[in-house]
Amino acid sequence: MALQFIFGNSGAGKSHYLYEHIIEESMKHPEQNYIVIVPEQFTMQTQKEFVMRHPRHGIMNIDVLSFQRLAFRVLEEVGEGNCMVLDDEGKNFILRKVAGRLAPELHVLGANIRKPGYISEVKSVISELMQYHILPEDMEAMKDAVEVNSYSYHKLQDIQMLYQEFEQYLADKYITKEELLDLLCQHMSKSRILRNAVVALDGFTGFTPVQNEVLAEMLLYCQKVFVTVTIDKRENPFVLEDKYQIFALSKKMVIALKRICEEKQIFIEEPVCLYQEPVYRFQGKPALAFLESELFRFRHKTYKEKQQNIRVYVSRTPAEEVEFAAQRIRSLVRKRGYRYQDIAVIVSDMNLYADEMERTFARYEIPVFMDYKRSILLNSFVEYIRSLLAMIEKNFTYESVFRFLRTGLTGFSGNEIDILENYVRGLGIHGYKKWQEKWIRRTSEMTEEKLEIVNRMRVQFVEKIDALVFVLKQRHKTVKDVTLALYTFMEQEKMEEKVRQMEADFQEAGELSLAKEYAQVYGVTIGLFDNFVQL
Repeated sequence: MALQFIFGNSGAGKSHYLYEHIIEESMKHPEQNYIVIVPEQFTMQTQKEFVMRHPRHGIMNIDVLSFQRLAFRVLEEVGEGNCMVLDDEGKNFILRKVAGRLAPELHVLGANIRKPGYISEVKSVISELMQYHILPEDMEAMKDAVEVNSYSYHKLQDIQMLYQEFEQYLADKYITKEELLDLLCQHMSKSRILRNAVVALDGFTGFTPVQNEVLAEMLLYCQKVFVTVTIDKRENPFVLEDKYQIFALSKKMVIALKRICEEKQIFIEEPVCLYQEPVYRFQGKPALAFLESELFRFRHKTYKEKQQNIRVYVSRTPAEEVEFAAQRIRSLVRKRGYRYQDIAVIVSDMNLYADEMERTFARYEIPVFMDYKRSILLNSFVEYIRSLLAMIEKNFTYESVFRFLRTGLTGFSGNEIDILENYVRGLGIHGYKKWQEKWIRRTSEMTEEKLEIVNRMRVQFVEKIDALVFVLKQRHKTVKDVTLALYTFMEQEKMEEKVRQMEADFQEAGELSLAKEYAQVYGVTIGLFDNFVQL
């Protein structure tokens, strides 16, 4: 049972050293388990890295996992894998339900609880409290630290109430992802996977108290634990002088693990120090090596040699910046032999630059993957569902009906919708009852033939939605009733096929980001429906 740190600057080769060491040892000891733990978003990339580096291109006794995936693996092994784990969407649903019930008692949050994204922010706060083992009763100390009846006091009180109700709702039904690691700690002693395994942690800037508890248990049962730490050689990793210094997070991590080892009487091996100069990543690039060494150090050193590694371009608008970036990329690809996959564009705010980049890069024929989340509310399939429900809720007002019909997924052509809209608007038709009755009045310019066409469209429209309206108009209905009726309506309208066709159309038109969005949106929506019913 031992802990070993791997210290080094950014780009010094800490991951390289660790991966090569793990691969070499795994080949010497095929009976030994090696577990590499990385942040959730890096698991697939790290697995690929190991497979490509391994001489046999196989990693039979090396597992690459995140903390959560490790928890699932161990709980499944010890027979506790049937626990219901609540995901982020599930937390949002439950918090929305709880907040609706408590709304009159919420002094600060009550007025904002229906705003888009607000519940998600509250969920993030509660998740963070859970990660740091702060219980609802512990928040009394936070309230005592602020002035009574101040805005902060009432805000803390609201969060405390929501947190308390949220926990009571979950009791004996579900566990959250944060509680998953507590469960892992309880069952780690029974795990064969972890007993005497070699564990390596890479890519972390620090650990939450819950993760530190997991590491404390690991150090008791695993043969050895490696931890990579980004820190400058001029710093003492075991001494934290100021919480605002550049490597404060790294030092906090090291000091916390050292304290755990002292309490559990775990041996700390001599650290591996990768402090060669220049660091491995910037060999042959002295300007970049200097920047890595001096950035945020405030030592007033200046690099005065001529260099080509760093260029500064000043422009007046984001559009000019994007134009310059596109021109530079084209130049690198055409004249210097670069591939598009070798180039990354990093921006400060994707909302500000995304649209401009899509337009400009398309004009320069540069393929680009935009790493940001689109708002699902702009998707026509989502708008179809939202406008359908809004139309029934508002009892078929003119605006709500034609918002739904103009989604492009209702089966009516643009010309048919125009004819129908002119008639409805001209005669002021609103309310579902009016849509169910035969229309006999004519506008001044309407022929009998056109009136028949309008009535045929009316009947077609009413027949489509009648069964769904019947369920949604019931006074006593459950979430399951509503969700099932909506799903049945979507099946009847063959919505999955329509969305797949839109995906194919975007693919053919070269709109790859939209094609990817439409490939996912139907599955995401059905997943939400499942969560509605289950929770």
